[in-house]
Amino acid sequence: MTSRRAIRAQVRQLLDALGPRASDVAVSLADAGVQGIQQDSERCALAAYLHVVLGGDSRVRRVKVGTAGVEIWGGAWWPRRVSVPLPTAVRNFVGAFDQGIFPRLLRPAPAEAPQQS
Repeated sequence: MTSRRAIRAQVRQLLDALGPRASDVAVSLADAGVQGIQQDSERCALAAYLHVVLGGDSRVRRVKVGTAGVEIWGGAWWPRRVSVPLPTAVRNFVGAFDQGIFPRLLRPAPAEAPQQS
């Protein structure tokens, strides 16, 4: 199996294991301890989870979550990104997360630096 196929299969398995409903996906991500930023394809809760799980894999350089799928960029040896469609539950979670439905998964905004006089 090629690296691209292996990564695609691994990501499909990870996404399917998150649960059959958007609320189950939210619980799985909360249990994993991830938080993310709404409307940010590379720093949302799902992207944060995939970065943690795939981050140690030297074949993976970048992960981006869209409304319909995940895109994974590898090293220079991959001529194209790997795209993996989101299962329905995960797709529903992404939409709900971006609407703020799962506030416990939102990364707190960084504190502003005090202004100097």
